[in-house]
Amino acid sequence: YFDYYEEIWCPSDFVREAVAMKSPVPVITMPHAIAFPRPTEPAADLRARFGLPAEGFLFLVVYDLNSYSARKNPQAAINAFRASGLAGRGGTLVIKTHSAKGNEQELAALRAEVADLSGTVLITDTLDRADLYRLEAACDCFVSLHRSEGFGLAVAECMYLGKPVIATDWSATAEYLNESNGCPVRASLVMLDANVGPYAKGQTWAEPDVRHASAWMQQLFDDGDLRERLGAAARETMERSFSPAVIGERYRRRLEAIAIR
Repeated sequence: YFDYYEEIWCPSDFVREAVAMKSPVPVITMPHAIAFPRPTEPAADLRARFGLPAEGFLFLVVYDLNSYSARKNPQAAINAFRASGLAGRGGTLVIKTHSAKGNEQELAALRAEVADLSGTVLITDTLDRADLYRLEAACDCFVSLHRSEGFGLAVAECMYLGKPVIATDWSATAEYLNESNGCPVRASLVMLDANVGPYAKGQTWAEPDVRHASAWMQQLFDDGDLRERLGAAARETMERSFSPAVIGERYRRRLEAIAIR
């Protein structure tokens, strides 16, 4: 398929390095621009809209079942929350999935996995973008213990909303989330011992440290100043480095260079 292109644009250095190993044409990093109307409704109204607890601290996990649960790795977030001991003590895990149709078996397994976690909220309705932003705004912290991300759109969205984010410290999200603006989780690289969808046996991805993630959950739950500081820094990172003006200028310069060539 490279025959059809003069140049490949990728959303992260992580993807660019992978594609460039095979590509006979130039491969350039061109990230997504992150900007959208921030929800303005009161927090209580946002929570009520999705049937979320009116009180307490909400940890949000969002993933598409079509993106392969093994890669998105919600089990790690569930295990981290379970280990934190926050269930029933004011902490609630909120899991939003997409593409339930055709993935009924995986959804049933997910329901069984959280059955012992008091108060866990599982949302399977399809949401438009505005409602997804409302859901992200309604929660206090976003959790993405992924095994690999090409960009991490939901991570970036929640950072733009000023939320502290707990995320695996590997692949694309590690390019913009660090300890100054979020909660990076230690991870070891592991080799797949079986095929998982398009991910082949013998390839490598990350295994996040569940205990480290759990410790972050406890810290954020207990420390309001930490939440505020990380959330503000996260928002500033997105506004400074991923605004439409900044990313658009990057696109413009490249297009001009191509035109001159």
